Amino acid sequence: MPPPLSRGREALVTAEQHARLMEAATPALRDALTFLRETGCRPAELCALTAAHVDLQAGVCVLAQPKSDRTDRPRLIFLSEEARRVVERLIGQRPDGPLFLTTFGRPWTTDKLRSRLYKVARSVGLKTMPYGYRHTYATDALANGVSDALVAELLGHSGTATLHKHYSHLTARREALVRAISRFRDGPPLSPGEGLAE
Repeated sequence: MPPPLSRGREALVTAEQHARLMEAATPALRDALTFLRETGCRPAELCALTAAHVDLQAGVCVLAQPKSDRTDRPRLIFLSEEARRVVERLIGQRPDGPLFLTTFGRPWTTDKLRSRLYKVARSVGLKTMPYGYRHTYATDALANGVSDALVAELLGHSGTATLHKHYSHLTARREALVRAISRFRDGPPLSPGEGLAE
């Protein structure tokens, strides 16, 4: 039997969809969605973040790996400039305790985040989930030529196996394009359309 299909392709959040979600979201949810989109972190990692985890100067959040992880390495969440601005502002407001809070001042949980995003998405005619931002982050990175190993590290995977399982449609396409480039730069000319149908 073939392996089950990944939801990665179907779970993507386009820039237009993200803009619609942001417009309908509360400021508290906007902060969470921005951070998820900019870092590719797991929703549970976002919920666990405190000021103590953030090194703004280095542009990274450092979390202990879950006990299920086989490595002793900490989980590093690298911050884009936009993600850094969000956490810097939240640290100023909340130097102690969880950084990301709901509108009611309670810490986000993965269930609360999923439920709230579902309601907001439904209100604007979309269907998405917090993990869709992680899938989008990985997809965008791979489609823009970031190596499998670097994307796996950015996502906090210990190797590339999980990445290949869920994003093989992108890694295979990139490999076909690389082969095509090497052939037309280093080998005989390609006939029209050759190499792009793989």
